[in-house]
Amino acid sequence: MQNLVTDRGVSISVEDEPFASGTMKDVYRIEGGRDVLAVFREPLNAQGTDRLKALVDTYRTRIVDGAGGNELSALYRWPSDTATFNGKSAVVVPMFEHKYLFAHGSVDNDKLSIRGKEKQGKWFTSAYHRNTYLHPNEHGKWTDALSICRRLSQAVRRLHAGGLAHSDLSYRNVLVDPGSGTACLIDIDGLVVPGKFAPDVTGTPDFIAPEVVRTRDLDIDDPERIHPSMETDRHALAVLIYLYLTGRHPLRGRKIHNAHDADVDESLAMGEAALWIEHPDDPSNRTDSEDARPAELPWVDERQLPCSALCGPLLDALFKRAFVDGLHTPHNRPTAEEWERALVLTRDLLIPCLNEECFMGHYVFLNGEHTHCPLCNNQYEYSIPVLNFYTKRTGGSFRPEGHSMAIVNQKEMYVWQADRFSFDNERLEDEKKAVLARIERQGDNWVLINVSGDQMVDATTSQAVAPGDHFTLADGAKLLLSKVDGCRLAYVQIANS
Repeated sequence: MQNLVTDRGVSISVEDEPFASGTMKDVYRIEGGRDVLAVFREPLNAQGTDRLKALVDTYRTRIVDGAGGNELSALYRWPSDTATFNGKSAVVVPMFEHKYLFAHGSVDNDKLSIRGKEKQGKWFTSAYHRNTYLHPNEHGKWTDALSICRRLSQAVRRLHAGGLAHSDLSYRNVLVDPGSGTACLIDIDGLVVPGKFAPDVTGTPDFIAPEVVRTRDLDIDDPERIHPSMETDRHALAVLIYLYLTGRHPLRGRKIHNAHDADVDESLAMGEAALWIEHPDDPSNRTDSEDARPAELPWVDERQLPCSALCGPLLDALFKRAFVDGLHTPHNRPTAEEWERALVLTRDLLIPCLNEECFMGHYVFLNGEHTHCPLCNNQYEYSIPVLNFYTKRTGGSFRPEGHSMAIVNQKEMYVWQADRFSFDNERLEDEKKAVLARIERQGDNWVLINVSGDQMVDATTSQAVAPGDHFTLADGAKLLLSKVDGCRLAYVQIANS
């Protein structure tokens, strides 16, 4: 063990040999077990040193130690201190939680020897890798991927709000745990501060924005060269979400741009000529499902599992913005906040797949269409009440939100869902996390039981629905969930399976 004092004056004891190594750093255990010391192999320049100090001080205070910091801190491996170890620059970072290490690893008694190693996102963004190599107990469900994407969007949203860009957002720098639906960003020490700290890397192939690929051969100081930024993060985030939810890359289809030079073809496919495999008006880059391996079907075939059927209307609209409107026009790309919101609201559309063996677990209810699981085709057996939400605006009128909730037995609604000004993120007050109502199937009827709403009203009869009262969800019924500004009114529609 070696004893040293960090730049913040903390005494720590560090093991003599690293237990892990990355691309740029070696990682040493610190006595106590909660943190590790990541030591840079190469000397840092003045910018690198200043960046580390800013991340540990200014930006840690702004992001991790701010409102909702307890929830936010779990989304990052954020440096807490800097030090010098054997003459080299180093950062103190939290050790990975156990849930981010493989418990079972790969198939055939962990033939790939990944048990105990980090659950890097790459294992879960490819249907082929997941289905071929990972032990079944590591797979999780599709709904876990939805939760992972929500956490990832939350993490990026908070970075951007704090004035930072990641610059190398990819499955390599994201750890996930399908079992708990959680994710965290690693390698925080390379974050970009626009106009102050430039990026150290251009990104990871498959996630680099087309404009960066198109200009990366220009001189580093050429004003025409595009560098990683918040806008390029938005492209990488959209790619990651698409990969987690569909198991295929959005730009890797059958189109060949240069049959004589693989490098030129790759540069065009990911850069100047990039084209979404599900582009609604140009089918030339669709996938070749006939050449697909069995383990990646039907996921790799966007015709069998289009993102519209798999992910629902809210996410499908954002994918169109990301990969049609914004693919070559960066300012049109959805923000991380928009992704986070769509992912949270898509949870309200989930209904269970009744096939317990199905990977989906739950799937998005598409109102007005045949109700079956898009993956296994299992038919849902019950009628589905749908609460179509309207919100109160200035003047007392109610306007449609374009958001609905599909109801299943024992569905719970929360206080925050009655108010359009509240949202389920790190800033949500504890009292708004309480259960507002519970919905049950009683014989042939669906009944909403008011748990805690003291201002709930039957909007048809104007009668109060007090805590403990039951409200029948009949077709055409209207329920005012609250009376506060921005309150929601639920209009009931009964959809048959």
